[in-house]
Amino acid sequence: MSFSKLPLVIWKKLLSATHNSRLNIVALDGTGLSRPLPSPYYYRRIDKPYPTEIPLKLSIAVDTRTKKILSLRLRAKRAHDIKDAKYLISHLKSKPVKIVADKGYDAEWLHQFSEHKNELIKFSIDGSPLFYDGELVKGEPLPKVRDSRIYSFGTNAVVLITEEFKFFLVDSTLATILEAFQLGASKESLIAYLCEKEGDRESALATLSNAATLLQNMGFFESGAED
Repeated sequence: MSFSKLPLVIWKKLLSATHNSRLNIVALDGTGLSRPLPSPYYYRRIDKPYPTEIPLKLSIAVDTRTKKILSLRLRAKRAHDIKDAKYLISHLKSKPVKIVADKGYDAEWLHQFSEHKNELIKFSIDGSPLFYDGELVKGEPLPKVRDSRIYSFGTNAVVLITEEFKFFLVDSTLATILEAFQLGASKESLIAYLCEKEGDRESALATLSNAATLLQNMGFFESGAED
């Protein structure tokens, strides 16, 4: 039997067996697929109208660090993304620190279900992380930032303060640090992440300090937030 013909139940067991017990950020998303159709000649023989498409709906939960699919659901008909969210979350083998999804999943019942199922796990509708893929472990919190958006732009990023509709073009390092602030990462988690990039703690601290100053000058920090 080829891999392409393995029953879905086998694929699910394989995903479960290779599931990493330690999860950080999990992203939910769905997409439409099409499947091959029999030939028009065959449909004429059975006296049936030739369909324009036979859609499939695939929804998945993905570990944003490893890019591994953690759970999935396949439907034979079109369906809204949110219909499979509860299933995907219920079939995670361990509790992630945070779940992220796009606005198609924005429903109060889903936030409540996520909190109940995963013991107050954070459910974000800001979308999957674009730059920061470090840990979010508890510790000294980073300053809170105002409601903002990050858009990948080649090797750089465009960041937006939504309240004022102010745009800034920044490099990937500043975008990464801003995203860590948005996600609620602890200060030590971000420093550890920057250490991997910079090579030593002193350089990481300098990078974080400079970035915090820039973000403050741009107006990203909430009133009263400290560096």
